[in-house]
Amino acid sequence: APLGQADVMAVLARHDVVGTEAERLARWAQGSPGRALALRERCAPAFRSLLAEVLSGRRAPLEAARAVWEEQGGFQGRTPSARQRDQARAFLDLTLDVVGDLLRGVCGRPAGELAHGDVLATPDVAPLEVDLRCALDALLVARADLERNLDAQVIVDEALLALAAVARAREVTT
Repeated sequence: APLGQADVMAVLARHDVVGTEAERLARWAQGSPGRALALRERCAPAFRSLLAEVLSGRRAPLEAARAVWEEQGGFQGRTPSARQRDQARAFLDLTLDVVGDLLRGVCGRPAGELAHGDVLATPDVAPLEVDLRCALDALLVARADLERNLDAQVIVDEALLALAAVARAREVTT
């Protein structure tokens, strides 16, 4: 069974991860201290900030894509291309988690029950369900394309463009 947030935070503290960072990682990892440490190592806090900026319309999607590649983390692979695919995988997996939680929130799940519910509670991120479903479809295709060994940079670009469409649709309806 998953550990409680306090237990995950205790494990994180033994790895010198404390305070707000530990709280966020523990929430995002949903009871798995190993996953919390992996999220930290694989740039999840920085990636999540980029996602929130794209979803709110504060950052252009291709600018955010460039920022994804500037992050240095524990990405695996024997070749630069393999490490780049692993970085894209980490980014897309986190993006799928965030968009999934946004969709759950739009469908009525309280933000406090969601690992990434704080993104939904952000005033400038009020996504539309139909656009989130389209973005989710695009993200799932992107994740499958990554496993088919297609260009990781193009895949991340397309994923962020799909998320930016959610922000644009929100602006049109408000």
